[in-house]
Formats: sequence, structure tokens, C-alpha cells
Amino acid sequence: MEAISLFAGVGGFELGFERAGIETILQAEQDEKCQHVLERHWPEVERVTDVRDITTGTADLIYGGFPCQDVSVAGRREGLGGERSSLWAEFARIAGTIRPRWCVIETVPGILTTSGGRDFGCILHDLDELGYGVAWATLDAQFFGVPQQRRRIFIVASDHGPGPAAVLALADRGGVHLAASGTQRERSPLALEAGARNARTDGGSPWDGAYVTTTLQPVGGGADDNDAQGGHLIVGTGVRRLMPVESERLMGWPDDWTRWDVHGNEIADSHRYRMCGNGVVAPVAEWIGHRLVRVDKLLA
Repeated sequence: MEAISLFAGVGGFELGFERAGIETILQAEQDEKCQHVLERHWPEVERVTDVRDITTGTADLIYGGFPCQDVSVAGRREGLGGERSSLWAEFARIAGTIRPRWCVIETVPGILTTSGGRDFGCILHDLDELGYGVAWATLDAQFFGVPQQRRRIFIVASDHGPGPAAVLALADRGGVHLAASGTQRERSPLALEAGARNARTDGGSPWDGAYVTTTLQPVGGGADDNDAQGGHLIVGTGVRRLMPVESERLMGWPDDWTRWDVHGNEIADSHRYRMCGNGVVAPVAEWIGHRLVRVDKLLA
């Protein structure tokens, strides 16, 4: 399955989907620092700096999280009419131009309440107008093997009628517990080592000797806001600021994923925190990707 990544960031979605067997053939990302990280990890993938430049092409899947600042509970709540979140219209335009079999959209739960719920209704309407069936669920990263509470809305759309619902069907599998509402109903054991799966190749644990509680204290934002990655970790009885590599592990990314640019220069910590805060948790994307590929094969 070939895919196009919109608003790619530093490739959290790509990491998860790649593990599920999905090949990304085009990335769109305007941030220069993020572009360097993408080029370092996917030098062979074509990239554009503006989604408006995508006017043609073919793909089985289009995915991405359009900028959420205008719909986040920590933002100005300007909704899809805001300067950043209005880029949803570009996602819809590209989907209408390329006509992929599948679309996957990630956004913050705040989308459910901006403009009295009309913004979320607009997304569903746009997808329906394109001829897609749609399903959505609120997934919390803490139930996918990473020790952070991070709730995100995932919308799956497909021209296969039952496909989206099948991808996000209720399940109790691999430590993931989904309730009837589409949100998790049980707390799974948290372990930073599990969240950093595939991040270490030397056989060692990234948290050797550490006792980690299940509490993350965000700075300037809660579980629904991206500022949580700039928070503090409670280890035993000491409270300290997260290191960039720890923020990467909270996202299920390999160690030092954001540390260097394509030229080998170190990237400032402030940029690395921002990259993590705006990113997609790779294990969540992987879970969706595996199910999407399986359903796609069944419906083919």
C-alpha cells in the first residue's frame, strides 16, 4: 500500500505505518527543522514544502494531522476558520483530486466542541461529499505502550462501505482496551521501556534501574494539548523536567530521532520538544496501520 503524508512533522505517522507495511511515497511539511529530520530518515522519499503544491498523483492512502492550534482547548478556539486549522480544506482538496481508497486523519478532541461542534461536522460532511464512509474514535496513547496520557481523535474514511468501522472496531487486543464509546475503559500497565520498542539495538533497556510512576505532570497543557511533552516526569520521589530523548520515547520514537538534522548538526532542545509535542505517537499509528492493511486486503 502506497501513501501520501500531509503535515508530516518528523514522521511519527510514517514510523507507525511503516511498521505496518505501508510505504510513504510523498511527504508534505513546511517547517524547515522538521524537513531536515524527514530527509535524514527518509532520504529517498519525495517531499514538498507546501500542501498546496500537491495537485496530482496517485496513492492508496492519504494521512496526516492538519494543524490543530485553532481547535485545541489550549488555543484561541477559532476553529476551522483559523489561520492554521483552515488547512483541513487542503486535505479535503487533495483527497478529492487523488481519490485514494483510504484517508486517516488525526486531530485533538477539541475539534468536537469548536463552533458548537460544527467544525467536526464539516470534516464529516466533506468526507461524505467525496463519497467516503467514515468512522472515528478517541484513542489514548497510554493504552498503546507509552507512559503518557494523550488523547487524539482518529478519523478513518474509505470508499469501501464497512471498511472504516472495521478498522476502528472495538477490540481488546495487545493491551488496548476500547469501550463502547470508542474510548479506553481500562488502564493498562505503563512502562517507558515498552513505549520505546525498537528504539534500542544494543539489547539494553532505556530505563535500566529507573522506577517510574504512572504520573506525568504537563506544563501549560493537559492530556489533550501538545504542551504535555514539555512536562515533568515523576521518578520515585524526584520531580524533574523531561529530557528530549525521554519525550521521544513517550512518542514511541527511536532514541535521538529528532537530535540531528540531515547535515549531522544537533537540533536545539526547544525545537525537539516542539517536534514531539506536535507529533503522532507511533504505536497508535502502527495499531491503526495493521488493521487498515488487514481490512483493505479482506475487502479487495
